[in-house]
Amino acid sequence: VLSECHIQYIEQKGVQLLSISI
Repeated sequence: VLSECHIQYIEQKGVQLLSISI
């Protein structure tokens, strides 16, 4: 089970990757 902190970490990384892609 993923903890909230882990989920937030993944979301932040996803946002960073999207920002870099654009």
